[in-house]
Amino acid sequence: NIPNDKGVAGWVFRNKTPVIIADAYLDERFYPDIDRLSGFRTRDIICVPLINRKKETIGTLQALNRTSGEFSSDDLELLTYLANYVTIAIENARLYENIKTADRAKQRVISHLSHELMTPLSVIASAFEIIERKMPDKEDDVIHKAVQRGRRSAKRSSNEPADGMSCFGLCATWP
Repeated sequence: NIPNDKGVAGWVFRNKTPVIIADAYLDERFYPDIDRLSGFRTRDIICVPLINRKKETIGTLQALNRTSGEFSSDDLELLTYLANYVTIAIENARLYENIKTADRAKQRVISHLSHELMTPLSVIASAFEIIERKMPDKEDDVIHKAVQRGRRSAKRSSNEPADGMSCFGLCATWP
């Protein structure tokens, strides 16, 4: 990584403008420290910005040391086309990572909510069992059936896996 305030890539990044440099060491924008650190010798450079849909520069794409001749406007056009595809790929990768992060957060929330629902649902199921046992001779069939349905729903809901739908069994059958 080259800081965005250093070198040709930094200049292209800040100015959102592609460049072709025939002799790197004669250009004041060139950052020779990379050559010194790597042992590489940069002769010529072509560099284009990576600009996303929001018109933000997210990086640069550059080629060094053309094997024959000098970099041309045709090379610049080709590198610009490649930069468009690279930008799309980077943005898609970022979006995918954002989706994965959001999905992990959603799963944590569902797990937490499911855990928080289990205790009250267990208490409700137990309360229905007590009510059912204490009902004198199951005289009122409508109330008895409602209590049984509530007990079954609460018990079933408290035993279901955390899929985000657990409470709907209880909610949908509650008298």
